[in-house]
Amino acid sequence: MAQRKIFDIHMHFPRNWDKPDADPAPLVENLYRHAKEAGITRANLLCGGRFGRPYEESIALAQKHDDLFIPTAMIDPEVMTREKLRELKSMGYRGLKMIGVRRDYDDE
Repeated sequence: MAQRKIFDIHMHFPRNWDKPDADPAPLVENLYRHAKEAGITRANLLCGGRFGRPYEESIALAQKHDDLFIPTAMIDPEVMTREKLRELKSMGYRGLKMIGVRRDYDDE
């Protein structure tokens, strides 16, 4: 029987809401361990955004576990520039997530 592969397409970068400036590294390690124990084989790790850690910090922690995490940048298309998108790609981000935008998603 083939091994089942579980792809979590929506995994949030961990955050300590009580101490938002605390080092997130232990939380990332804990998330990694629990995901692996649950049998998750790949996960889009949602990084940055309005409430997230800086993109540079998030990607450095995500890349420590590139066997599991696919770094995905949370962006606001109203303020994101092409140059910043290129920068995110060159950092190693492999996906984008948009949420909470001011316009309807199908706005032309």
